[in-house]
Amino acid sequence: MSAHPTSDHPEFPGATEREDALLRHVVFTGTVWFCGAVVAVLLPLTGLLASGWRPHDLAGGAQAVWWSGGAVALAGVLGIAWAGCPVVSADPGRAAARKSVTIRAGIALLLLGFVVAVTTTLVA
Repeated sequence: MSAHPTSDHPEFPGATEREDALLRHVVFTGTVWFCGAVVAVLLPLTGLLASGWRPHDLAGGAQAVWWSGGAVALAGVLGIAWAGCPVVSADPGRAAARKSVTIRAGIALLLLGFVVAVTTTLVA
């Protein structure tokens, strides 16, 4: 398949030219957000772990809050990853809308979980 699909050969079968372009944009954007999310999580986490800090250093309740924040952030990253995946299971118009909403929800969950985990680390 060519690098730039045409209306004769869309990247997403069954899609109109507009839907194909929208899906390509959403998938590309999801991939970029996924890469940014992974870097945003790994840099501070690597720094914490390299300094010798471990989640079990937190008191019981704070440790549970930290892991909860981590789980929420992970759910956000997984949502962003799904949005960047070029697999479309619904009709192209609905798929683009779902992926677009999933990117937004994933970013919100990532930020929420990240703030909870980091705040718990700093306060405890």
